[in-house]
Amino acid sequence: MWRSRFNRSGFARLSGVFGGVIIGIVISFSVNGAEEDDYLSALKAEASKVGVPATGGSAGDRLSRESFENELKDRYAGSAVFYSKLDAANQEEIYQEYLSGATISELRKKIMDRFLHR
Repeated sequence: MWRSRFNRSGFARLSGVFGGVIIGIVISFSVNGAEEDDYLSALKAEASKVGVPATGGSAGDRLSRESFENELKDRYAGSAVFYSKLDAANQEEIYQEYLSGATISELRKKIMDRFLHR
């Protein structure tokens, strides 16, 4: 009799402990899932910037060359360093591509290609 009562109360304790663990796991996954959603949203927002025209929507509202170079320095410092090491003809070519509506990813690739003499 003592054993059966012990087993039942022991089982009740164990099921209570495991129930609490399971609830804790479920809550942590749901919180973690919400964080991942925020992370994915931020990641998608950053990725969407790569394919848009560089600093402006249409060719009519493009920056002057000086403003373009300053914007490049402010937003893409690494690319600006390589751009500054190019000769004047290559810099003009990249600026003309910018004026014609090239995306920032296209411009950054062209800067590296010109810097590496490809």
